[in-house]
Amino acid sequence: MCGRYASTTTHKETRSIFEVAEVVGEELKPSYSVAPTQEDRVVLERAPRDQPDAEASRQIRTVRWGLVPRNRRPVRCV
Repeated sequence: MCGRYASTTTHKETRSIFEVAEVVGEELKPSYSVAPTQEDRVVLERAPRDQPDAEASRQIRTVRWGLVPRNRRPVRCV
């Protein structure tokens, strides 16, 4: 398994399907071959960090796709 997948929906379609309240970042082009280490858009639901008791809302955000092996050393952020 290579870990690739297709990501072909637009922000407009994703917002409609998942009832997203907020879009963070720029829209990425659709791709039929998203590979590990590439960035892609995801939908997440969470409360604001400064208000953990507030109601959760859905957002579209950019993340780096990948599978991390259990025995891998921690990644250092620069």
